[in-house]
Amino acid sequence: MTEGTAPPYPVEELLAAVRLEIAAELRSDGKDGAKVSLSAGRRISAAEDRHEYLFDCRKWLETLDGKPALVRASRSTGEWAQAEVSRMPDNKVRVVTASDLGGAPPHVQIREDDAASWRALAERLETVGQPKHPVRVESAGWTLGRGTPSLGSSANSEQWVANWASLRLNSRQRQAIVQALTSEVLFLWGPPGTGKTDVVGHIIEGSYRQGLSVLFLAPTKVAVDQALERICDLLAKEEGFDGGLVQRAGDITVASLREKYGDQIDRERIAARLTARLDDSLAPLAAALRTAHCASVHRRTRQGGGVALGPRLSAAEPC
Repeated sequence: MTEGTAPPYPVEELLAAVRLEIAAELRSDGKDGAKVSLSAGRRISAAEDRHEYLFDCRKWLETLDGKPALVRASRSTGEWAQAEVSRMPDNKVRVVTASDLGGAPPHVQIREDDAASWRALAERLETVGQPKHPVRVESAGWTLGRGTPSLGSSANSEQWVANWASLRLNSRQRQAIVQALTSEVLFLWGPPGTGKTDVVGHIIEGSYRQGLSVLFLAPTKVAVDQALERICDLLAKEEGFDGGLVQRAGDITVASLREKYGDQIDRERIAARLTARLDDSLAPLAAALRTAHCASVHRRTRQGGGVALGPRLSAAEPC
């Protein structure tokens, strides 16, 4: 996009809406979000648009660890300011912010920055028109009725969905699965109890068999886990399932999912298991390397040459 050219519709409109959401969040009282009170503040450094403070903290919330934060003076009704917050020893909290809170602010509050995701979205929208920007403008326009995404159908759905002919699905459910797997877009709607989770599970199953990666999102953790359990039922026998073929981002909420597939989808458990396998596979290679090095040492000794110890062989290790 050349300089002075407006970005395609509706980028500017979306960007304006996102910025309003950010501004509204900074003016809000934080609703029911958890807040932490800090006291006895003192500024320990200051530069242009950067003020660093140290505060006392009686009660910290671990849910704030590593999270983007907001800060403002206690009892203030003004805007919150973005802040970097970190716990220090002896119940101290370090706060770095562009906002000048004064030399010795007596009391402030901090809370999680609920506008962080809006800022990330704004940053992406601002790149539209630049080389290699991450927004697919064409497909984004489909949600607003712009453009003509391709719609397809196929009689060969059994190549993507196991046991297709014998599945207990009605004609509309089958139509939704087929259209999702052969089209560029699908909007699926149905009241509770109409089998949406089963349909979504088979769509993801078919997408996997087409060689696609799938990111599944839902408004609640329970909804994610319920769909994920169905997906795992369908893909549990696939090669690589034990090695992280399906992964749960965040904590598992539904007990049945945790009990049946926790070891296979929890990312920390997957990483620990793969690390152990890697260590096991490296052990014979390390032994072979030591044997080869020892053979080289003996050969050079017989030939009267000098001996240099390798990086993995110390002087105390006999050959």
